[in-house]
Amino acid sequence: MRKLLLAFTVCTFCLLSGFNTVRASHIMGGELTYHWISGNDYQLTLTLYRDCNGISAPSPSTEVYVYSSCGANILVTMMEISNTNITPACDMSLTCVIPNTIGYPGVEKHVYTGMVTLPGTCSDYVFYWTSCCRNAAITNLANASGFGATFYATLDNTATPFNNSPVFANDPVIYLFAGQSYHLNNGMYDADGDSLVISMVNPIADNALGGPLTALPCAYNPPFTYSNPVTSTPPLSIDASTGEILVTPQNVEVDVWAYIVDEYRNGVLIGSITRDVQMVIQPGSDQLPELSGVNGYPVFTTSVCAGDSLTFSFNTSDPDSADSTSIAWHYFGQPNYTMSITAGQNESAMFGWATDSTMISPTPYLLYVSVKDNACPYYGLQTYVYQIYVNQCITNDVWPGDANSDLQCNMYDILPIGIAYGQTGPARAGASLTWVAQPATPWGNNLASGVNIKHADCDGNGTIDSLDLAAITLNFGSTHNKGGASNDPYINTIPDLNISYSVNPAPVGAPVTAFINLGNSTLPLSDVYGVVFSLNYDPNMFQLGSMSYNDNYSYLGNSGNMLKMIHGVIDFGSIEVGMVRKDQISVNGNGEIARMNFIANPLIQGDVTFNMGFSNARVITNDGDQIPVNIVNNNPITISQLLNVNDISSSINFVIKPNQVKDVMAIDYSLVKGSNVNIAIYNMIGEQVKQVINENQNTGKHHLNVSSVDLPKGAYLVRLITDNGVVTQRIIKL
Repeated sequence: MRKLLLAFTVCTFCLLSGFNTVRASHIMGGELTYHWISGNDYQLTLTLYRDCNGISAPSPSTEVYVYSSCGANILVTMMEISNTNITPACDMSLTCVIPNTIGYPGVEKHVYTGMVTLPGTCSDYVFYWTSCCRNAAITNLANASGFGATFYATLDNTATPFNNSPVFANDPVIYLFAGQSYHLNNGMYDADGDSLVISMVNPIADNALGGPLTALPCAYNPPFTYSNPVTSTPPLSIDASTGEILVTPQNVEVDVWAYIVDEYRNGVLIGSITRDVQMVIQPGSDQLPELSGVNGYPVFTTSVCAGDSLTFSFNTSDPDSADSTSIAWHYFGQPNYTMSITAGQNESAMFGWATDSTMISPTPYLLYVSVKDNACPYYGLQTYVYQIYVNQCITNDVWPGDANSDLQCNMYDILPIGIAYGQTGPARAGASLTWVAQPATPWGNNLASGVNIKHADCDGNGTIDSLDLAAITLNFGSTHNKGGASNDPYINTIPDLNISYSVNPAPVGAPVTAFINLGNSTLPLSDVYGVVFSLNYDPNMFQLGSMSYNDNYSYLGNSGNMLKMIHGVIDFGSIEVGMVRKDQISVNGNGEIARMNFIANPLIQGDVTFNMGFSNARVITNDGDQIPVNIVNNNPITISQLLNVNDISSSINFVIKPNQVKDVMAIDYSLVKGSNVNIAIYNMIGEQVKQVINENQNTGKHHLNVSSVDLPKGAYLVRLITDNGVVTQRIIKL
């Protein structure tokens, strides 16, 4: 299984004032890879990208040099095997025409191959092709025409008897539109399953013909650098796990991007390749086509149990409603997969993959997919990546309580019982609730995950119903080869699972309700059938014995149409909750699905902030498909002993400036009648750290300048007490 770690390398694009302005006279870019044949025999592949209106590409052959400190100094003849027009044009016949009177630049891809026999093992083999010179119109390089270009690869065959270099499965996108936000991806892949590390690197100039690789790095025009090579807002970024590039070019320019891909086997660097490409950013109004995430949701990660078949769909769309969109390219690099495309103005696709136990890996497999529209003269094009995890989580035997066959018995297992509620099948011979593997005859259908529904018949009596919950209760927490979990990023376009409070901050001793919410009016939920989660909290936040759980107000359903489970001791700070409908009818809605009622701990001193959060949360449809939601774990509540007195803030006009204080703060307040005034500063656990004043004062406005030099950095409460009550303000000492 390949592991893709990225830190990326770019030396980007050159100035272009319109479609007709630049006529590059030189090679636009290239890369060099190698493929092991046998012994020390390798096939080299050189790919050159050429401006159709520039100089001719080498034909019918060119040369690649091979050098090592162990004595190799070889000239390899590379024969041209293909010449392809890769211009992203709606009408290819308008590009690569000599002379080009219409004015649409084009790009050709020339591929050359050659054989080399290495003289033996060495740690520093380098393969390279070199040429002079780069395009004078390049924006981000200083004196661009004074630099040539060298495309190279390296090999250390001392640590391994053979190696195939990584490859770029996707052609580079040569033309971009200024002002558009792009998803780009080179589609990195390694046939040997080696770990890949992509990083930004300085492109290099031309090298001497033969001998070691000593070419100098290209110099940049400020403010460009090899790590900041393009005018983009926000700056270009690269996903370290998928290779996805996000860039929004702002100016019409021509730049050069250079990538180096290092490959590691068993932690040892064994080779590298580079791609060095000139990119053209041009004016244009076409809005880019887009791909949806898995099953139409804005999530590009999914998982499958080894041995199961995974299927999911995705859709194409375009902000320009008149444009049609299509799947332009895809690459997976694994066996036994299918891609079924449905035609239409906006194509959609169904991906399918049959997995086996050899594919289990903690790192994801990557599916690359490109989408294009039909804009002219150049179509919009983006490449997305889907991450697929293959987990060890399936068994043919039934473990009573493991209803979803994920190798553990937990609250997730209530969900398959609700999905398949009422279905019948062969009873399990010798069935018991004991936590052991029990052979069972497959039933006639599967859950959406591919798991046979026989696993949901936990008690083995041949009927899936509420009696099966007993096995979950009995074996809760048991495992038989537990798998891992992952943390997902927050996504603004999907609903939240979060907590809100009836009062916050809450006075000590006050009744508080914590509302557990799924979705809101802006982002409601559709087709919800069940939900499970663990709720975690600090027992010190509530009065012992006062905490209770209630789901009578849930929009998901009631006891008549739902199965419900709660596991755990509520006073210990964590419970697991499961609720799933049993009528095969999904619901739509948002808001409360449960609540926790408690008394704020009356022993709290000062202000103390607690948090309630979730773990192991999952929301499903009635088909068992998981609905992506944001699991919000930052749900703080402050319990304050200082609020448990008469609050006079509305009448005293108590103001502190600034509230983020460095040396001196100004305190202003008004008294409606004469009173004793006591102003003191407290830390966040209620200890007094500074007395400001304690004296009788007359009616009217009052002003104090108070030094904070003696206070350590942190948060404090400033409390003003009069004969009528108390008011408190929070400050931060910088």
